[in-house]
Amino acid sequence: GDNIKIPYLNGGLFDRDDIDKKDVDFPYAYFFELMEFFGMYNFTIDENDPDDAEIGVDPEMLGHIFENLLEDNKDKGAFYTPKEIVQYMSQESIAQYLKTYTDESLHSAVDELVKKRRVDDALQDKETALKVHQLLCNVKVCDPAIGSGAFPMGILNVLYHSRLLLYGFTNPTQPFSPAAVKREIIQNNIYGVDIEKGAIDIARLRFWLSIVVDSEKPEPLPNFDYKFMQGDSLRESFGGFDLSRISSRLRGGQSKSMQLVMGLDSNLSKQNLLRLLREYFSVTNHTQKNSMRCAINEEVKTLLRNSFGGTTSSLEKLAQIDCSSNQDFFLWHTWFKDVFDKGGFDIVIANPPYLKEGRISKSLFEKYKDSPYYMGKMDLWYMFACKSLDLLNDKGVLCYIATNNWVTSFGARILRNKVIKETRICTLIDFGALMVFESASIQTMVMLFQKDNHSDDYQFDLRKIKSGKSSERDAIGVFSENSPIVEYLKPRIKRNSFFDSTFTFNQFDSIIELIQTNNKIYLTDSEIAQGIVFPQDTLNKKNTAILGNGFSEGQGIFVLSDNELKSLSLNKNESQLIKPYYTTSQINRYVTSSNNFLWAIYTDSSFKDEHSLDKYPNIKKHLDAFLPIFTSDNKPYGLHRARKEKFFINEKIIALRKCVDHPIFAYCDFECYLSQTFNMIQTTRLNQKYLTGLLNSKLIEFWLKNQGKMQGDNFQLDKEPLQQIPIAVPSKETQQLIANIVDYIIYIKSESKPISNLVSNLFISELFEKIIDCCVFEIYFPKHVVEKELNLIEYAKTIILPIADLSSDEEKTTKVWNVFSTIKKTDNEIRNRMELFSLRSPEILKTIIES
Repeated sequence: GDNIKIPYLNGGLFDRDDIDKKDVDFPYAYFFELMEFFGMYNFTIDENDPDDAEIGVDPEMLGHIFENLLEDNKDKGAFYTPKEIVQYMSQESIAQYLKTYTDESLHSAVDELVKKRRVDDALQDKETALKVHQLLCNVKVCDPAIGSGAFPMGILNVLYHSRLLLYGFTNPTQPFSPAAVKREIIQNNIYGVDIEKGAIDIARLRFWLSIVVDSEKPEPLPNFDYKFMQGDSLRESFGGFDLSRISSRLRGGQSKSMQLVMGLDSNLSKQNLLRLLREYFSVTNHTQKNSMRCAINEEVKTLLRNSFGGTTSSLEKLAQIDCSSNQDFFLWHTWFKDVFDKGGFDIVIANPPYLKEGRISKSLFEKYKDSPYYMGKMDLWYMFACKSLDLLNDKGVLCYIATNNWVTSFGARILRNKVIKETRICTLIDFGALMVFESASIQTMVMLFQKDNHSDDYQFDLRKIKSGKSSERDAIGVFSENSPIVEYLKPRIKRNSFFDSTFTFNQFDSIIELIQTNNKIYLTDSEIAQGIVFPQDTLNKKNTAILGNGFSEGQGIFVLSDNELKSLSLNKNESQLIKPYYTTSQINRYVTSSNNFLWAIYTDSSFKDEHSLDKYPNIKKHLDAFLPIFTSDNKPYGLHRARKEKFFINEKIIALRKCVDHPIFAYCDFECYLSQTFNMIQTTRLNQKYLTGLLNSKLIEFWLKNQGKMQGDNFQLDKEPLQQIPIAVPSKETQQLIANIVDYIIYIKSESKPISNLVSNLFISELFEKIIDCCVFEIYFPKHVVEKELNLIEYAKTIILPIADLSSDEEKTTKVWNVFSTIKKTDNEIRNRMELFSLRSPEILKTIIES
């Protein structure tokens, strides 16, 4: 009726969109049923803290809608963060910021204020309260991947409650206005960017609701057009132009477009863009808003033209784009100039998109390849982290939740180096196998860094959830100090030792340091190769369906069984392309079984030409049947990656790339072709049997577990972790001793007949493996071992003589049994010293043995 007055809310919340122009006719019953359905829930527009007992359906629900309903969000790497984690990260970031600008004597009081919402005695003094209150009023916080606005909302809550608590000590006579304070926080402290327009709309809605809930009567809402903005956070360039340069031009006189703004103070044309943006926040007149928006955009384009001069096609194209809302770039230094005039943001906080190169469309990374932070095999979030560090001022705080693999991932090298060079690591919380995102099986970590390029030799707070089954409740337990499922560590950072390397932090730092010292060598790029990558080894289910009748799953393509090979009836020339092929069933610790049942067609990149198999008609006919499914770089007939043939032919050590329980290194001295499931090591700098024994030892297992690349409890023996193993080079005689023991172990493990009826072959080989472990300890820690009279290398040289030069199995069996029997005698020095190991071994060795 005429008496009903709908309040004018402004803010763009009800701005007319294209979809509003369409006529839609819904039956009344639909609305009736919808309202009945909604009536079943306790709706509130008050955004609840995780601590709130009475939980209704609050605006946080918008975040779940954003994650689950917006188009292909999973493909864009967006996941909704649980509110407990949002609260923790928001509190930690603000606390770290406040501690940076206050005396250490106030740090515990800051924690009480921010995290427990209590005002400690130290903050009740008016002068101190005013100082902290002013810091809260000045902080600049940004989320460069705002999504539905969870983190900025978390920051709003922390700032609001902290200011509310201090208000009684700073301004006891004035009433506190919740809506006014929230408006002020949003206007002065919080900024956000996202590439998705839908995300920005939802974030703005949450912030409008946060103000509405505290307003006694509906008032016009502020405009968030230049607070939460659409754009590509990773790019501030367009058509070869660095758009960050235009910020330096923002202080001069204004263009005529400013004077066209209707109904504004006539002096406005003399004021800079910052003032215009600030005034826009609170303008309520719709016509005036449109005029101001046009003027702001026109002003920015004028600045663009003035900054770069001329009219190139890129500039002309740029003039057609809405610089305040697009998916191509974002003008950080223009829109948020007030922040960068003061050096940058105090806090950047985010759950950035996780998009691994190689698992998503290559085109997504194309536009970022000119970035100094781009590298192959990277995840997009690494680039976000690097860019975020650049957005911070010189004491700024970066707080992220992201995948935990960056500490060892090859593609995160640039990020690791930037973190080490430009920041102090404050906190890392590794959730390990505990999945904190309901909708994604992703291992994550919360991380807090502070911009600081000089602190060195410092410790930081590292928490890791122990492996095993844990619930989301346990994840929240990580944030407290004494959870039984959490390992609490204080690793030490020495910048030089972490530069250009992976990050692995544990309680064994002193042992790790000892393993690395004293002239160790490291495997080089040319000494390690991965196995073959096929276009397809055998036919999989998906491609069987594509090829249709006449084909069956498991059928050999580039890998053939004996029978399949015989059925091809190859001539002598064609047989040269057929190589003996080995799989995981034939590769064990120390031993490569020479029983060969499979064969590989080995065609290098020279078989890229369609006529390259003309001289091999039977192989050509075989592969032609499968051509529709090949996606190899070297199609039609070449392997996707053939690798250097010397690795397959000559003596080598084979490393299984994914190992359960223990690393697996096998010695091989015959022709053996392998897939990418393996890495091969080939070096002329060491006796390769010695290296096989060393790599299978307890010491190197300890190193890989603590400094290598782990997937949960499994070892990931990729090229990078292999290259970081510190390899000791003892005398040739000592290398030969361990090579002799490796010969014993290979012989025992290869022998199907028992060496003795008294004990198992396994028991005998385990004794020799223990001798290698003790020898390796002596090589790496000579001082610790000799002090405790545990050294046994010299004794072992007199007993463990070579068996490789013995001709018959009978001779070898006799020799191995005699050596074993001698060592097992009660008066044997080797036996006695090995027994002392468990009784007398210094802490350093005990730790390795027991781990």
